[in-house]
Amino acid sequence: MLLGIFLPASHWESVVFPSRISGYRKEDLDLLCATGDVRWLGCKDDGQKEGRIAFFSWGSGWDQNALYDMSLPVGKPSRNEDTLRRLRDKGASFMASLFLDGRTSGQQMLDILFELVWTGHLSNDQFAPIRHHVEPSSRRHSPLKSAVGRWYATSNSTGNGEDSAKTNVERERDGLAHFVRQRLLQYGLFCRAMFTDADFDYVTARGALFKLEDMGIVTRGLFVSGISSVQFANRRFVARLLSPSAEATETTLVSAMDPANPFGLFLPWPNMAGVTFARKPGNYLVVRKGRWLMWVEGVGRRMTSLGDDVAGVTEAVLNQVLQTLVRTYGMRKIRMDLFNGVPIQDSSVGPWIERLGEEKTGKSYVLWSLNRRR
Repeated sequence: MLLGIFLPASHWESVVFPSRISGYRKEDLDLLCATGDVRWLGCKDDGQKEGRIAFFSWGSGWDQNALYDMSLPVGKPSRNEDTLRRLRDKGASFMASLFLDGRTSGQQMLDILFELVWTGHLSNDQFAPIRHHVEPSSRRHSPLKSAVGRWYATSNSTGNGEDSAKTNVERERDGLAHFVRQRLLQYGLFCRAMFTDADFDYVTARGALFKLEDMGIVTRGLFVSGISSVQFANRRFVARLLSPSAEATETTLVSAMDPANPFGLFLPWPNMAGVTFARKPGNYLVVRKGRWLMWVEGVGRRMTSLGDDVAGVTEAVLNQVLQTLVRTYGMRKIRMDLFNGVPIQDSSVGPWIERLGEEKTGKSYVLWSLNRRR
C-alpha cells in the first residue's frame, strides 16, 4: 500500500516500519535492497528541509515496474552530470572508484552523490546511506558511513523499457492513473483535497474517476465527515465502513506524521482551546473502535481526550499507550505533565499512573523505558 509514496526519509524507520512490522530490524531492509527485491528513489523540492524517499519492488507485473518508471526524473537536470555520466557508463560502483583525482575529498564526493540522490538520478543497493545521512549531527559518528554500498544511476534500472518512447501526454496520463491508484490503496478513498501537493489537475483526475465509477471499481458519495467535496471510494473501503472488522475494537497508537493519519492532509484538525494539533515528531493519535479517542503531545507531556468519550480512556488503554511508546517507538523517557489541561497527578488518570509505579517529579510523572522493558 505504501509503494511509490514519497515520505520524509527519517520517517520510514522511526515511524512507518516500526508501527507495522513487529520487531523491525534495519539490517533486514538493507538485505532486501542488496538482493534487489526492493529499490528506492529520492526527491527533494526547493524549500524542503528534508529529502523524501519512496520504495518500489521489482515485480513481473507492468504496474510494479511502471510505478517506478513514472517516478524517474525524466528531463530533470543535475549539477553533477559528469559523475552521473560515469555511473551510467560504469554501472553500480562503490564511492571509492568514483574519484578521478586527489583534489576531491570524501565529503565533497558525498555532497555530489546526495545531490544526485535528491534529484532522483542516483540510488544505492542499501538503505544505510540514507539512514546515516538523515541522522542528527550529534549522533553521526562518521559522515563516511553514508558512503556504504554501491551507487547506480536510476536510469539504468528502469523496469519498463518502453517508457522512454512514450510522449509527455502518455506519461502524464499513466502518472495520473498511478497517483489515483496509490491514493485509493493508501486511504481507500479519493477527494479533491489530496491534490494540494500533486502535479496533476483535479478536473482531469475527476474524469478518470468517473470512468472507474462506470466500471464499478469505485463509488461516489460522502463517506467521511469533515470533507466537503465529493469522495470516491473503493469497494473494500465502503465494506469496512458498513461492517467494521475485529481490528477496529483494538487500541492503536498512530504517529501524527504517519501517512495513515488523514488530519492535516485532507481532513482539518479539530478546533479545541488549549490544544495544539500538528503533524510533528512526538505527537500521536490514540484510536479505538474506529474513533479518535485521545491526543498525545510531546511524547506524553500533554494528553487530551477527544469528544465526549472521556470514559473511553481507561487504565488499560493508558497502559497500552505507554507500552507502545516504549516498545514500538523506542522512547527512553516519557514525562507526563497534563491530562485534559489538569496537572496529571490531580487528574482522573493520576491514580492509575501511580499504581503503575512511575516516578513522581513535582506534579508530573516520569516513565523510564528500562522499567517498562522488564
